Amino acid sequence: MHQVAEYVIGAAFVAQGVQSPTPTVPTILGGVVMLNTACAKGPLAAFRIFGPKVHRILDWTVIAIIGLVAALPLFSIESGTRLIIGAFGVALGFISWQSDYTLKVPKARKALRQTDKPPIAQNVRPASEADAVPPRVSSQTSTGDAFGRWAGRTAASGINAYRRRKRG
Repeated sequence: MHQVAEYVIGAAFVAQGVQSPTPTVPTILGGVVMLNTACAKGPLAAFRIFGPKVHRILDWTVIAIIGLVAALPLFSIESGTRLIIGAFGVALGFISWQSDYTLKVPKARKALRQTDKPPIAQNVRPASEADAVPPRVSSQTSTGDAFGRWAGRTAASGINAYRRRKRG
């Protein structure tokens, strides 16, 4: 939800810049907000460059820059645009203040970390057998995981057989 809100605020900055007689500053601020959101690791990230701790620091840095741009007359910005920039900065600050910057771990991985044991598929035949069948699933693993392991091992055994034949 945090990323959605940041994308919306970034788009609002750009939209405000398009409507303003002085479009440069709001458009650049919108681009910075959207770039910050796109580079953070999250469900809607485009690049996934940095984690949540760095994203928190960058969020507050961007909010401080927005506040300085809105408050200080360093840039030639229309007063209405300056007020809207400040309002967007306050909204972004509230969203960042209320956000949880921890990386969510899927439940299957969380269970794996708690047991420190990999999921076990029962009755797994060696992948080199021609009549290998997908393994039965134990209570510790999902059907998809067990089937994926079986498929990977089967493919690897075929590749290894090809390499041995090619060398030999």
